[in-house]
Amino acid sequence: LYHVLTVSRLGAILTLFGLVGVSLVRPGKPPLKQIAILALIFIVIFAFPAVLLGKGGSVDNSIAENFSGITESFQIYTLGGMVAFDNYVNDSSIISTNWITLRFFAVVGNHLGAGIDLDSVVLSDTPTPYLTNVYTTFLAYYDDFGWPGIVLFSMLAGMVTTWVFRRAASGDSQFGVLYGLVFASILMTSANEPFFTSLSYWIQAYFFTFMIFRLPPMITRGTNKRLSALPHVPVARRPT
Repeated sequence: LYHVLTVSRLGAILTLFGLVGVSLVRPGKPPLKQIAILALIFIVIFAFPAVLLGKGGSVDNSIAENFSGITESFQIYTLGGMVAFDNYVNDSSIISTNWITLRFFAVVGNHLGAGIDLDSVVLSDTPTPYLTNVYTTFLAYYDDFGWPGIVLFSMLAGMVTTWVFRRAASGDSQFGVLYGLVFASILMTSANEPFFTSLSYWIQAYFFTFMIFRLPPMITRGTNKRLSALPHVPVARRPT
């Protein structure tokens, strides 16, 4: 609701993708009706702010013009990133980047006085031929560690997300929620790197879901254990 009221397209779309992920990981047949409804909501959320905020459309344009502009915007976010990444591989001078993959550790180091110079996370535009500043998840790995970095960090991301999926599929409620976040992030890899760069986000997500799903049962079990360890005191009956 917050994302809808603030016309935050990305936040609302991530929420929708997360709901789809949670629906798919549940046992049984995929809830196709629910997914279809979420797909329609996605179209509305993607198109409506695009017209209001001028991101591919305009309130002054015709329906046909807005449809063309919104379609172009969708192509940029889903397909343009790979073309932009190819542009960077052929000419790394088009953008200035550093410490993308391990940015979390650089930021922590700066808070401790390391003084590491960090570039902006908002990258420069490149023609694809449409201008875009999304370069896929591979840009971070390639820029920091080259082609071996793409192989290594893609494998690490795959291993961790597979582990989260298996825990969620086994019925673990905490990991069910986490998998919704993971699923949404996987779908966003065509635009940017959502895992290692956002390590702080994942740490917070884990501990937040831990406090909701793990902590209350642990407190309850601990309380019950202490109560059961108390000596039983017989209650004296009043004489009749």
